[in-house]
Amino acid sequence: MKQKQARKLGYILYEGSYYDTNNDVAGRWYWGREGETVDMSGRGFATKKEALRSLEENLAATRQLEKAGEALEGLARRSANCHPI
Repeated sequence: MKQKQARKLGYILYEGSYYDTNNDVAGRWYWGREGETVDMSGRGFATKKEALRSLEENLAATRQLEKAGEALEGLARRSANCHPI
C-alpha cells in the first residue's frame, strides 16, 4: 500500500516526536484514522513502509472479520427459517 492509497481510505501516517521515551518515539512511524486521536503508544514502526504494511494487514484482517460476521448472520437467518420436523 502506498501513502496516497492510505489517505484515500481515510488513514494518515504520523512520525513520532519525542526522544528518550517508549511512546510517540522520534523517527518512528504510526498510523491512524484521519481526524481521530492516534494511539502513539509503543515503539511504532521503523519505516513508513513498515507502517503502511501494518495498516494494509490490519485492513485485510478487518475485511476478513467482516466477511465472517456476514456469513454467520446469514447462517443465523437461515437457521431461524428452519422448522424441526
